[in-house]
Parts: sequence; C-alpha cells; structure tokens
Amino acid sequence: MVTAITNELLRSCIQLDVGSVERLDERKRVMPLKKVTHLVFSFKDLSFNKIEKIEGLESLKNLDDLSLYCNQIKHIEGLDTLQSLTSLSLGKNLLQNLEEVLYLRRLKNLRLLTLDGNPLCKDPDYRVYVIGHLRDLRFLDHRVVDDESLTAAREQYQDEMLEVKQKEADEEELLKASQAKEKQKELFKEANLFLIDALFDSMLAEDAEYLKMKEVPGLLEALDEYRQKNEVNNEEVIGLILEQHEKKKEEISAWRSAINKILDERDKASFTALDSFNKLMKKVFLEIEKDPLTGEEKLHKLSEENSKLKEKLLELEMLNVGEIQDLWSRFDDNYAVLVENCRQHFQNYFATMRMLENKFSESVSAQAVIVMEQFAMSDSYDDLEDEEARLLIHDKDLMNNCIQASHDAHTLKIDSSV
Repeated sequence: MVTAITNELLRSCIQLDVGSVERLDERKRVMPLKKVTHLVFSFKDLSFNKIEKIEGLESLKNLDDLSLYCNQIKHIEGLDTLQSLTSLSLGKNLLQNLEEVLYLRRLKNLRLLTLDGNPLCKDPDYRVYVIGHLRDLRFLDHRVVDDESLTAAREQYQDEMLEVKQKEADEEELLKASQAKEKQKELFKEANLFLIDALFDSMLAEDAEYLKMKEVPGLLEALDEYRQKNEVNNEEVIGLILEQHEKKKEEISAWRSAINKILDERDKASFTALDSFNKLMKKVFLEIEKDPLTGEEKLHKLSEENSKLKEKLLELEMLNVGEIQDLWSRFDDNYAVLVENCRQHFQNYFATMRMLENKFSESVSAQAVIVMEQFAMSDSYDDLEDEEARLLIHDKDLMNNCIQASHDAHTLKIDSSV
C-alpha cells in the first residue's frame, strides 16, 4: 500500500513519450527531476490509491501536468515550487473545505483543474467559488470556463477578492523583504561582513553590566549618540568592503576567462595536430594495403611524424604552463592589493569603534557623577524598583567598577572580532 510520495514512486509515475518498456524504465530512473513535465499518481488498481499528503515534489520546477486523481488527499499543499504547472487533477480525493482552493492562486500558470468527486464539490456554490477565486482558469472539471460565467463569478466575490488580493500583496511584500534580507546575508557572508552588522547589538546583549546600568535613569544618555555614530561607521566600512568584494569577483572572473581562453586555443591547436596525424595515418595504411612492399618505409616515416606530434603536444603543454604561471602571478599581485585594502578598511573600522567606545565610557562616567548627585539631593531614590540600580546609585565604587567592567567587556568584544 502506497501512502506517501517517495522518490521511487515519483519516478515510476513519470510520463514519457512512447518507447520500449525497458528503455522507458531506464529513462525514468536516471532522468533529472527538474526536466520532468508530466506526472500521474493515478493508478488503475484502485487498491494502491492511498496517497494522503502532497509532498516531495519541490524539485520538479518544470512540471506542467500533475495528476493525483483518486487518492486520499485531505489538503492542497506542497505545490509552491511548481510554477510551471498548467494542468492539475485532484479529483476523487478527500478535500472538504472550499477555502482550500485559495492555495492554488499561487500557481499563476494553472489553466486546467479537476476537483470533481471531492466532498467540497457538494457545496452549491462550488463551481462559482472556484471560478471566482482562481485567476485565468480555462477548464474546471473538464468543462470550459466561459466569459459569462467568469464575469458573474467575479462579481459575486468581488468584495471578498479585494481582501484576498490585499492579503496576497502584503505577503508578497513580506516575501520580497525576506528574500532581500537573505540575499544581503549571503553577500555579507561572502564579503566577511556577517559579524559587522550585528557587532554593536551583540556587544550590548552579552554585557551583564550594561543590563544593570540601563536600569539607572539618565545614566546612559550617551548611548543613542554612540549607536548612531556606530551605524555611520558600519555603513562606511560596509560600502568600502563591498566595493573591494566586487573588484575581487571581477578579478577572479577575468583570471578564469583568460585561463579558459588560453586552454581553448591550445586545445584547438592540439586537436588540429592530432586530426592531421590521424588523416596521415589512414592515408599511409591505405597505401600500404595497396602496395605492401613499401610498408616498412612508410611506417618509418609515420613514426617520425608521430615523434613530431609528440614534440608539438609537449611544446603546447609547456606554453600552457608558462602562460598560466604568468597569469597566476599577475592575479596574485592584483588580488593581494585588494586583500590589503580590505585589511586596512577593517583596521580603520575597529580603530574608530574603539575610539567611540572610549568616548562613550568617559561620558557614562561623567554622567554617573551627575546622576548620583541628583539622587542624593532628591527623594526619588526610594522610587527605584530595580535593586541593582539602587545599589549602584548608593555606592560610588560599585558604580565605577560596573562602568569599567562594561567598558572592558566591550573592548574585549571589539578586539576578538578583528
């Protein structure tokens, strides 16, 4: 009994052009899944139709025809990546909720849909609901979706569709933002910037003393300015490093292009020499076949030509070695300059961050004196709910030690990130 879509089942259900059974089975076994365009999970022997969940189809990006007719599927899912799908058969399954159909709106190329035989088809508004909610559908349950039916269905559900479309637009924006963030994350990782963007926040999050000091009113007034200047420092180094990163990629691309050009030219020359020798060899053998008495002399000359070919191929290979070594040397020099530029940019960045941290720590120390004097001259000390804050306000040495420990933790974090 088959209850899930396995790789073995998937391959057995691939539909191919007519051919011998042995040949078709072999093609199904080795065929890249991204090239599959037609799948049928509907079996003539109904005792095998027990698939309960749509899954395992993610890699079939070029699939345009999928049949899951007559199974035990309860939910429409697992089709997100099948954006080439134009025909989908889900008839005679266990789909009950009409709202399941909304999932299919993400399949923008879907034109033919079969749902007949599902419990949801018993709803009196079934056909109108499906036509009104699915874009560009041409056939539903083997019946043409005419313009009149389409217009009537869309008018009936126009208010609901406004909400659906707005929700889809919001989801699309969130998806784009998520994809952009992931793309930036990958770029920062390539450019060795993945620690920079989060360094400031992680520095504070890991600082136990900071968590105490932030509960003291007015003590960390300089934090906003520190954060803003750090953001400016971040943006500057990110811009500089990404510029060098692009130059690195261009340098690598130019080097590979030059290498391939050399190898292509040498390969062409080698194949030309080999082709000439092969033609000569065939000619000599034909001549010997016609006049065996001249065989020894002709074979001797052929052997000489073979030696010349060997020398020619070795010469081409040595040319390859020399030119590639020269290219590598130039590439290494150019790339080293870019690496040094990055090192200098990072060095300047961390030097600026240390300077900002020192100024921040000095500002906090100066502010601590003011805050402690204000509390000493007021009755607001008892209003502090946080016990750690009360202790800091009351004890000058404890306050100074806390500020110094925080500064040391920040400096250590910065130095360990270099």
